[in-house]
Amino acid sequence: MKQIFFALTLTLLLLGCSEKNGFSDFGLTPKQEKWENNRITAPLKNGKKTVGTVTVVYLNKVAPQLYNNGEYFYVELYTKDDANDTQCSLNGKISLLKEEIDGSKEFAKYTPKSAKWDRVYLIGFMQEKDSDILQLIVTHNGYNSTPLIFKKDE
Repeated sequence: MKQIFFALTLTLLLLGCSEKNGFSDFGLTPKQEKWENNRITAPLKNGKKTVGTVTVVYLNKVAPQLYNNGEYFYVELYTKDDANDTQCSLNGKISLLKEEIDGSKEFAKYTPKSAKWDRVYLIGFMQEKDSDILQLIVTHNGYNSTPLIFKKDE
């Protein structure tokens, strides 16, 4: 009798969990889902020591109607230093546009600016026609991120 009760209880618990999971409560809009699906985070390293973090979103996939005449990235840089020596390269080419943005209404709904040590940039490159693979490297004060790989078309 105890075994039947245990089996019934376990079955009810598992069936109750199948209806809902941890992601059901996030309530992301389709645009926020695109944002999250095209976002990559990587450390900035000095040898084995991590000196910061960079998070990048490939904007051409998030808002193709706005970002279509080049390759555009939203870059969040988290470091403790105040230096503003940040460079980006895409497939070995230096960026043509680097604009620091703060509290922009366009991006605030995705990532609200909350700390004094984070900087946010809009980075633009010429349209990459030779390759469908985009390899972005962010350099800050001589420290490189690991290559962030984005795919243009799915």
